[in-house]
Amino acid sequence: RRDIKERIARLIEERSQHPSLLMSLLTSLPCKSIVTQNYDRLIERAYECRNVAENRALAKIENNDFRGGEKEYRGGGGGSSSDAGASCSGNSHISSVVMEQELQNSEALSVIPYAPVRGADRWLLKMHGCVSSPESIVITSDDYRTYESGRKKALAGLVQANLMTSHLLFVGFSLTDPNYQRIIEEVRHALKPRQHAT
Repeated sequence: RRDIKERIARLIEERSQHPSLLMSLLTSLPCKSIVTQNYDRLIERAYECRNVAENRALAKIENNDFRGGEKEYRGGGGGSSSDAGASCSGNSHISSVVMEQELQNSEALSVIPYAPVRGADRWLLKMHGCVSSPESIVITSDDYRTYESGRKKALAGLVQANLMTSHLLFVGFSLTDPNYQRIIEEVRHALKPRQHAT
């Protein structure tokens, strides 16, 4: 069984190297929590591509600001152009490093339970396993029995707690999926006003 899971994980990895446009659009939504039953790493890769694009955009803006500041400084007289260039270049470098660190902290994706990141602004919950840990993949009847009696309770509890206080994006779920229906129904029941006897 372990060999089969490793082969499945390897096959999925080979065929899911590049996130689709749809996946990229999903990760651009203003939703900080995603729940999926998919095994692949397309969501993680879409976030990586998004962060690279944002880094490049910030670097371009920072570079343009630096050039404008350098021209303004040189036009003001007083110091030599070489001094101005050195000063602006140093400040630009420091600012770029700080901005990059802040971006990495704010846009880090915590993949639960396989690659948690403390203090991450966004998280992805993979309920049925991940190709990065082939043994975690839920695929056989035995896997589902073990999952139902163990891991599912903790993960479903996390989903339910967040559904009560924020928005979640479900990816790879069917609206008729029994796991999805059970989670939603339990949340609805918990939020339903209690009927007080008169």
